[in-house]
Amino acid sequence: MAAHILIVDDNSELIDILRDGLERVGHSCECTGDGGTALRMLEQGAFDLVISDIVMPAPDGIELSRLFRKERPELPFIVISGSTNASYLDVARRLGARQVLAKPFTMDELLQAVDVALQAPQG
Repeated sequence: MAAHILIVDDNSELIDILRDGLERVGHSCECTGDGGTALRMLEQGAFDLVISDIVMPAPDGIELSRLFRKERPELPFIVISGSTNASYLDVARRLGARQVLAKPFTMDELLQAVDVALQAPQG
């Protein structure tokens, strides 16, 4: 299933890699490097999925996750993190992330996480 995906990460090189891999399998992507812009993009556009880093300019990925749950509870999201602090990913799971991925991850791992997130029931 092709999806319209919002990618949020402050690493522009990683954004390019993620976008290229996701578009190669038929998804369309919009990207930003900060949480504030991501929130504005969510208000203006319809997305099927959000992929967000945790450690980035305010609001960070944890706060962004909280806002996703409050404003768009039906919107699935995947949290990615290169932080060595595993509690970030645990918090993201508790906030409703459908999938969490620790960096570095492979494109196959990301594509599998996207498939699972898009097929998982709400809740």
